[in-house]
Order: sequence, then C-alpha cells, then structure tokens
Amino acid sequence: MVVSGLLLTIPPRVLSFGTVNTIGQKTEHEHITRAALACPPGTKSSGDCFEPLSLSQLAGTSGTLGAVGAPDAFPIEEPAPAHCDDADFFDSAAYNPAKPYPVSREAATFALQVCIAHLQLRFEEGKSSAKGLLDSKDRIIKSEVDLLGGGECTFVPALKGRAKCNVFDGLGRILHGIQDFYSHSQYSVLLMIVI
Repeated sequence: MVVSGLLLTIPPRVLSFGTVNTIGQKTEHEHITRAALACPPGTKSSGDCFEPLSLSQLAGTSGTLGAVGAPDAFPIEEPAPAHCDDADFFDSAAYNPAKPYPVSREAATFALQVCIAHLQLRFEEGKSSAKGLLDSKDRIIKSEVDLLGGGECTFVPALKGRAKCNVFDGLGRILHGIQDFYSHSQYSVLLMIVI
C-alpha cells in the first residue's frame, strides 16, 4: 500500500522506462547496461567489459536498482536534469500549424543543456571518487575495491561508501541519463528519418 501511494508522486515519464520489476516496470536500464558492458560469458575482463560482480553493482539485479537505477531511488532525483526530460523538439508547425509541439526549440535546447551539465557533474563526482581507489604509491586499496568482503554498494546520494561504489554511482547516473534521453525523446526516431 505504501509503494502504491509513493508511485502516485512519481512523474509518469519516470515510470515509462523502468528500473525495478517490482512496480510493474520492466528493468530496461539493467538490460541495456548489461547488454552494453557485460563480458562474454566465462570471459575475464581485459579492461573492455565488466565482470559479473561489478556489473551487478552497476546494472542492478532482480529486485535491486544498482548504480544505473539510482536516479529512480527515493528520493527521486529532479526529473529534468537526471532523466533528460523535455529535451526533445519537433517542428510540427510545418505539418500541422494548428497543433504546435508542446516544447519549444529554445526550451528543448535549454533542457538538453541542463541535462548535459548534470551528467558532467555526475562524471566529475565519479572521477573524483576514483582517486580513493589507490594509495599514495598508486597501489590498489583492497578495502576500497573489494565487493566480496565489503558487501554490496549502496547508491543513496546521502550515503557515500567505498571508492569503487562511488565511482559506480557516478557512472550509473550518467548511463541512466543517457538512456533516458533516448527513451524520453523522439531524437532517435528523427535521426532515423534524417538518415
């Protein structure tokens, strides 16, 4: 009952491209992240893919958000910048002057710039956290990277954890925003029409 009450406070666009399968959504963010970044089954990473344990922290697993789902965790990040909402535009006046597109070119451009600035901030947060992975002699600090002995990461903005988790947090939030840009706009459809 509490979950259904909380869902009423979530903007419909946030629910349209899901993170957790427990609230009637599909886990699109997890699936896209896994498809893009997973190592082939049984293959160790040579630096170009994520092995299962790290990928589970980044992409999430059944019933968990992972870093890529963090913008959908309570409290949900402000929709416009974290989810790239309203960053699309279509010059519909050329086709139907009586029904203009609900977002102006200027508003769409501004929303996209706000989204990009937000994602750059998240990138800087992740990059800054990466400094905590190494000691003063550039050796890996085991306690900062250990996902087995250190337990799962927590991706709640007020709770920062081990350096590796904080790096995943920044990366996951960037991936979420990029995925949402394409799912919340018609940009990819327009790109296909132009090509």
